[in-house]
Amino acid sequence: MTTAVHSDDYPPFQLNRPRFDQSTFLGRYRHFLDVIDPRTLFTTKERLEECVKLLDDYKEGTLPEGTTDKQLWEAQKIKQVLKSGSWKILECKTIMEKSRKVMKFYTYLYLIVLSAIWLSL
Repeated sequence: MTTAVHSDDYPPFQLNRPRFDQSTFLGRYRHFLDVIDPRTLFTTKERLEECVKLLDDYKEGTLPEGTTDKQLWEAQKIKQVLKSGSWKILECKTIMEKSRKVMKFYTYLYLIVLSAIWLSL
């Protein structure tokens, strides 16, 4: 089995295990921050597929040469967050469309509140 290159910043990779110690508050807190990382919103479908393939290679013992623990932990995070349905893969166009809808909603809400205030005078 091919093993990953160890990094001082990352513990040795363990498939389907949390990266941070769950028996301490700090470990649970760091795990929470890792899971809600908003950068995963910008993950492309291609990147998700790469992560799934890397983890499959790990299971089969055929890791590419030079694969690091950091790459494996990041791949597991992306796969778990995006495949679990916690976040949807959003492309910039979708994000902009959602932003426009939200802004339109708040604009209408603002106008309604201003109208109500004006009518109460």
